[in-house]
Amino acid sequence: MERLFVGLEIPPLIREELMRLQQCAPSSSRLSTPDQWHLTLVFIGQAELYTARQALSSVNHFAPKITLTKPGYFGAGRRLSYWVGIEPTPELLSLHHTLRTALQNAGLQSDDRSFVPHITLARSRGSATTAERERFMHQRVRAERSFYPADFCLFSSETHSAGPIYRVEGRYQLD
Repeated sequence: MERLFVGLEIPPLIREELMRLQQCAPSSSRLSTPDQWHLTLVFIGQAELYTARQALSSVNHFAPKITLTKPGYFGAGRRLSYWVGIEPTPELLSLHHTLRTALQNAGLQSDDRSFVPHITLARSRGSATTAERERFMHQRVRAERSFYPADFCLFSSETHSAGPIYRVEGRYQLD
């Protein structure tokens, strides 16, 4: 059993913008590294790798346009995650639904939380001031920060003290 999720890799042009936005995260935050950046489409959790690969191999879907929107954060107190949002277009929501259905049909349960598309840039290590959080939230995403992914990936995740390590376990073409 491995800790698994389905997501999209982030292309270099988008990474440049994420690096710029990340520099505005509160100073008490631990910044994620570019190799950790991804857009989670479906979190699976502990599951058999073979079963997940088989379920995803049957998915046939077109590539949705992925567009950065604005910064935000989840959590409260000392445990905050700072992120940049992704526009929840009907096409992206359709891909999310298609993937969840394929995984559920294979007997794999996915996370029940509502889908809030985002890319995590930092996690808090301490208390950020209201001013620091507001400064981050008011950053503007530069225009034309969109892409069409060529594929989606099945990732495994290992937790380490320096942060998670993600490995691509399968790659599946989008039309």
